[in-house]
Amino acid sequence: MRLRINERDCMRRLPKTVKVGGHTISVEQVKNLDSMGEYHRGKSTIYINKEISYQQKAATLLHEILHVILGEQVPDMKMEKEEPLVTALEVGLFAFIKDNPKVVRYLEGA
Repeated sequence: MRLRINERDCMRRLPKTVKVGGHTISVEQVKNLDSMGEYHRGKSTIYINKEISYQQKAATLLHEILHVILGEQVPDMKMEKEEPLVTALEVGLFAFIKDNPKVVRYLEGA
């Protein structure tokens, strides 16, 4: 018997790792997180609140990845400046990715 995996189900599974700037970052779902997500630089781990919706998990994953990128590119940025910038980029990029699948596929091929 051949196991069939639904592509949509695969897309809805949170990845266990992401690669950012040559670094592998672990991604874990946790209960009882005080926020929707957190990035712990010392542990190279993104924590995503297990109790939020799929849509919220996807947006939160992008949000935390942006923290990773900014932390590498602008290491001296203060959190009070970083958080509004990351939030603005997350909202804009998430909408762009959802609204422009052909552009995303084009960028994947670069």
